[in-house]
Amino acid sequence: MKHFITGLLITCSAICSAEQQCSIKSTDLNFVTPKADNIANTYWQDNKENGESVKRLYITYKDGSTAVIKHTFCSEYKFEAVYYMEDQEQTNSTKKIKTSLTTFLSYVAHKDNMQKKAIKTMMAELDKYTFVPDEVIGATYNGHESVYGDTSYSILYSPLNYSTIYSAAISVEVGIGGIH
Repeated sequence: MKHFITGLLITCSAICSAEQQCSIKSTDLNFVTPKADNIANTYWQDNKENGESVKRLYITYKDGSTAVIKHTFCSEYKFEAVYYMEDQEQTNSTKKIKTSLTTFLSYVAHKDNMQKKAIKTMMAELDKYTFVPDEVIGATYNGHESVYGDTSYSILYSPLNYSTIYSAAISVEVGIGGIH
C-alpha cells in the first residue's frame, strides 16, 4: 500500500510538472467569438491532444456555410481555420479568399509582429494568380521573430468536387514558435 501511494504521488507530481512547463497558457491568449449579422450560431469545445491544450470554435453561417477554428497551444501556438462554403459561386475571384484571410487572422489568439507583413505578402502572392473555381490556389509566408522564433502563415482555397455538402473550402493556418 505504501508503494502504491508513493507511486500515485510521483505520477501526480509528474503530471502537474508537465502542465507547468507550457510556455503558452490560456491566460496568455485572447480568444475571439465573432458576432456578425451573417452568423447563425457559435460554440466552443475544449480538449487536450498530445499534451497540448486545444480550443475549437464552431461557426455556423446563415447561408449554410460552416467554419471550424482550432487553437492548439502549450509548447507553441498553432491556429487552424477551415471555412466550408455550401455554394462555390460565393468565390469567383481571389477577393473572397483575401477577405477570408483577414477575417480569420483576426481570430488568432496569439499575435506576433509578423502578421501584418504576412498578410501583405500573401495578398500580393494571391494577386499574381488568375482565379479558376475548380483549381487549388494558395499563398504562404514564413518568417522568424526574435521573441517567438519561427512563424508560418498559409491560406489555401480548395474546390471540394466530390462533396455533396460543401462545394469549396478555404483554410488558414498560423504557427508561432516551436517547429512547424
